[in-house]
Formats: sequence, C-alpha cells, structure tokens
Amino acid sequence: MPPTVSDGESPHKSFNPRLVVIGLVVVIVGYIVFSYSLALWPFGDLLKPLPSVSPIVKLDDCDSIDLTVFRSVDKFDENRPPIGMVSDYRFVTLRDGRFERIYSDLREEGSYSCKNNTITGVVDIGLNKNRSISSQYYPDRKILIWDGLEYAEYGKIESRLNVISQVPTDWKTYTNTEYGFEFKYPGDWEVKTGTKDDPTGLADLTISLQSPATIKGINDGTVDPGYSRDLLVSYFKDGTTWGGMGSDRGPKIGPLIISGAKATEVLFGGAGQNYAVEIGTVGPFWVLSFETAYDKSKLTSEQIQILSTFKLINYADTYTWKTYRNEEYGFEFKYPNQLIIKNGQLYGSTIFDMDFMNPNESYAGFSISIFDRTLDPQRLIAGGDVITEKEAKKIILDGITAYRFGAGDGPCGGEVVDVGMKDKYLHFNFSACFNVLPLDLNIIDQILSTFRFTR
Repeated sequence: MPPTVSDGESPHKSFNPRLVVIGLVVVIVGYIVFSYSLALWPFGDLLKPLPSVSPIVKLDDCDSIDLTVFRSVDKFDENRPPIGMVSDYRFVTLRDGRFERIYSDLREEGSYSCKNNTITGVVDIGLNKNRSISSQYYPDRKILIWDGLEYAEYGKIESRLNVISQVPTDWKTYTNTEYGFEFKYPGDWEVKTGTKDDPTGLADLTISLQSPATIKGINDGTVDPGYSRDLLVSYFKDGTTWGGMGSDRGPKIGPLIISGAKATEVLFGGAGQNYAVEIGTVGPFWVLSFETAYDKSKLTSEQIQILSTFKLINYADTYTWKTYRNEEYGFEFKYPNQLIIKNGQLYGSTIFDMDFMNPNESYAGFSISIFDRTLDPQRLIAGGDVITEKEAKKIILDGITAYRFGAGDGPCGGEVVDVGMKDKYLHFNFSACFNVLPLDLNIIDQILSTFRFTR
C-alpha cells in the first residue's frame, strides 16, 4: 500500500538555504588553506608562472688574453733538419694586436682583432702570407682553438720567468757597452771571459760564470766538469752565425720577451741536456745557457735572478714601432717612432726614394731607394766606389740574400744594404754626415730584422 501523504507536506525534502551558505564558506576556506599550503610546499613554485628569462650575454675576454702564450695540448711529430723527426709542442702568442705561431722551426705572424672571444686575423709574415685566421677562445677552459688544434694557456709573456725581484745589494754588474748588454750576478761567483768558448766555437764573446757550490762540486767529483757552468753567455754579432746545437738542439719550450727583445726558451739535448734562452733574430744574438740546470724547474733562485736582470742596451721593442708598407713594390719594415717620412730626391737610375728623418738631429735617420735595374753582386755601389760581393757581408732578408757593406767618404759614411727585387733592387742607406751620429748598429739590425716582402 503506498504511503499516505498528509495535507500540507510535499513528497520531497524542502530546500534549506543555510546549508548552501555553509557549503560556500567551506569551499572558500578550503581554497585559501590549500593555496597557502602550496606556497610553503617545496615544489609549490612549479605551479607558479615561469618568470621571463633575459638572453644570455656572452662575456668578452679579449683583453685578458692579450700578452698571453698558448701551448698546444698535444705534441706533434715534425721534421726538423738536421735532427730529423722530433716530437714537440706548438705555440701561439698574442700581443698588442699581433699574433705569432711557432711550429717546428717555422713561424708565422700577422695582425688580429678579437671580439666576443672570436679571433680573426691575416698572416703577413711566413710561408702562407695573406692566409685568413679564425679561432675561438673558451675562457671557462682557458683553451684556444687555432686551426682546429687545442692550445692551453701557458703563461703571460712578461711574467714567464717567475722573477724573484729583490736582487741582493752585494751583487756585481757585468756591462759590455761594445756589444750592448749587461746583467747582475752574485759577488762571490767566478767570472771568465773569452771567445769561441761556446759549444759551436763561433761566438764572438763568451762569459762563463760558476758559483762556489759548483766549483766545490767539481773538486769533489760530484759535478761533471763538462757541464759545470751555472751560466754561459754567448754573444754573436750576426744571429745567422748561430745554427743552434746541431743534433743536440732540443725542443723549444716557449717564447719570452727579454728587455724588449724576442726570446725563446729551449732545451739543449743529449746526455748533458740543459735549459737555455736564445735572444734575438738576425743581427745581434745572445744565448744564455744554464749547464747545471737539467730543465727550467732545476734553475736555482740565483739563476732566475740573473736572468731577470739581463738587459739589452740601446735595444728597442719593435712591437711599438711604426710600420712602413709599400704596396706598389711589395715590401714593409718597422722603424723608430720618432722618425718622420719625407719624399726623397731621385738620382741616377732610381725610380723611388724615401727619407726617414730624425727631426731632433741628434742622430741620423736613413733612406730607401729603388733602382730600376737588376742587382749585380759584382758591382755594388759603395759611395763613389764599386765593390764585389766578396767585399760585402751576405745577410738574409725575409729569405732573400742581401749584401751589407760600408759606404761613403769624407764627412759622410755609414752602412748600406742592397737586396734584389726581380728586375730591380732596394737600397737601404744608413749613412750620416758631419757631426750627426749614425743610427746605432743595434737599431739598424732591428730595422732589418722586421723587413718582409708582402707579395
């Protein structure tokens, strides 16, 4: 029987508004509590909107790698006459907008620019002139990628010696004004000078230094007399005379700058291997050989201090010099900043003449001329005289044989250099007249050392 419904009642439950209000309050409170909990929860940030991300800015470390030497991470087998095949490192040096890459006994140089750690440049000295260079520096790894090879930072040029700055006050100073160098050494060391007392027997001057400890070791039989000089300084008037140590010429360690001149750390090999430094290119050349040091790590503090005091007199840093470049005839060289350039006067068969003059007239400048005829080694013009190549000194300018000789008479005189240029020849005149002093020979040598053909 169906249920009965009394009058006034509905068969369904009536609507209760209080329950609706309570429900809404519960939902709102629950939402607030839940949101607050998410803010405190470690992963609550995952539900927050992602902040806008600024683009990554690549830092530029170009300034920091200036004056830096890089050495290849790996060694490479290279043919180095007369030794033959050797395993050696390669080097890249960056300095004042110029680069130098050394590999085997070869090198190439050029200018470069750096932006956003990308280095671009052009070779202007070496076998591959006008070759473009593009390399990348990675500051986080301190690695330079050059021609596809990895080079690691090896050190700063000016700090490669780890110099101990305080030289004792009782040290003596050896000075040679004729050959233009000096250095300090301990007062109790024995010093001997001579000629041809180097391994090649060709040096124009040698200075041998021995410490009291080394002399004692010789007497005790604990030091080999054949390798007993704490320092042997060998000076060569002409760097082309120095042919290295022949088969004992070891690998290059890296480049240096000594008193403004280019220098190279080397190891002389064989049973008596020792650390040495070669200073110069063409012209004056110095070899500082530390016979008692098997390698650089074996140098004593005194030997390091001596090396740090080695100074070249009247030797300028050619990196700071101006560059003269002649596009028409294809050559360039560097010259001292104080000289000014003026067009010279043509004479005889000259088709070009340029003067590099010193405005202060404390010493002379020099001039260059191009003669419109082939260079004849049997007819070299020395002032008013004609000489042959037998009376001149042969030198090498950028791989080409040139002739250097004295010229001039009366109140004028000096040195000249002739080098052939196909059907013409270039004539350097370093003469001076009357009371004006000629350029220092070291400066002349440095000018010539920077000469390059550009095509």
